[in-house]
Amino acid sequence: MKFLDQAKVYIRSGDGGAGSVSFRREKFIEFGGPDGGDGGRGGDVWLEAVDGLNTLIDYRYQQHFKAKTGVHGMGRNMTGAKGADVTLKVPAGTQVFEEDNETLICDLTVVGQRFLLAKGGNGGFGNQHFKTSTNQAPRRANPGLPGQELNIWLRLKLIADAGLVIEGAHEGVGIGDRFLGHVERTRVLLHLVSAQEENPGKAYKTVRAELEAYGNGLTDKVEIVALSQVDTLDADARKKKVASLKRAAGRAPMLLSAVTGEGVEAVLRALMSV
Repeated sequence: MKFLDQAKVYIRSGDGGAGSVSFRREKFIEFGGPDGGDGGRGGDVWLEAVDGLNTLIDYRYQQHFKAKTGVHGMGRNMTGAKGADVTLKVPAGTQVFEEDNETLICDLTVVGQRFLLAKGGNGGFGNQHFKTSTNQAPRRANPGLPGQELNIWLRLKLIADAGLVIEGAHEGVGIGDRFLGHVERTRVLLHLVSAQEENPGKAYKTVRAELEAYGNGLTDKVEIVALSQVDTLDADARKKKVASLKRAAGRAPMLLSAVTGEGVEAVLRALMSV
């Protein structure tokens, strides 16, 4: 599945239905009074966090969402039906920003959470509302009020238990500072330093500098440090690189190899214990 963590969409709630101009037409009643019903309210636009989604990729292919107009009022004081709503379904962790992509509108953090983005316009009054002592047969009704229209940004901040720190992120490496935005919500950082680095201690400090440059409390999170790809080292090289990373991190790193499985279970236990 392709991953997309930001999308711009246009939304518009439905217009209210028009009120009706109508008069009673009954046998033996020569002058029936006004009985024009009100128009129905326009449909709303909602945002809902749902289970089973982890990307905003669907909003690359559809960017316009419009709710339905309310049904017009009818005679016999019949109010028009409300227009159908539109619901934008997104993953939990989705934030909505105004068109400037800076002003936060809402933040959906849990599955099932809903937010009303745009309310439908009210329906217009039918002519029954305009009857007075001097005008027993009003021939006027109100149109429905227009709906709201907005251009908004959807931005996904992954909710995870562990974040993987990558070098150069705040300068745009990989998906850059947007990735660090996801990391803000993690409980613990798993900081992997490759055994292929000539100087693991220097590599560690480089990534820590990325976190400090980004800010937002990332350096205050619990951090598990591990030297990865240790299967590529002989005993002497392993000893030297572990010592380099230990000096930089201030504690002994865990040792990890996806190829041989060394340290994998221990790292997982460490993550789950936080």
